[in-house]
This record gives sequence, C-alpha cells and structure tokens, in this order.
Amino acid sequence: MIAEKTKMIIPDFRISPRVDQVGIEERASRVTKRSIKKESKMNGLLLALNMIDLTTLEGKDTDGKVKQLCYKAQHLHD
Repeated sequence: MIAEKTKMIIPDFRISPRVDQVGIEERASRVTKRSIKKESKMNGLLLALNMIDLTTLEGKDTDGKVKQLCYKAQHLHD
C-alpha cells in the first residue's frame, strides 16, 4: 500500500471575508421589529452578556485595562 501525499489548504487570514451589507441591514431591521416575549427576551439578553469578550490578548494591556475587564466581568448582569 502506497501512502498518498495530501495537499493541505491553509486559509489566508490576511484576506477579510466578504460581507453582505444589504443582507445584514435587512436582517437587523427584521430582528429589531420583532416582539420578543419577556422570558425569551431576558434569556437572549443574558446570552448576549455572557458572550462579551473579556479576554486580554495584547501584550501592551495596562493594569487599568485589566481592572476594567475584571470589573465588567463582575458586573455583567447589573
């Protein structure tokens, strides 16, 4: 049995993906016009809060910036 070489395709992350601006605006318009029931709305808002990026990845983050992130993490649901 002969092993075949497979060619691995590596994506070029320097190229931004295309964005369908019209589609985004239409979808956002539909979402903002919908009436969401109280419990579902609360669950959606909590989900959005829990998805906030609280990571510090830059090497030049200051103590103040890290403290802000910690404060934000502690007060997500205020």
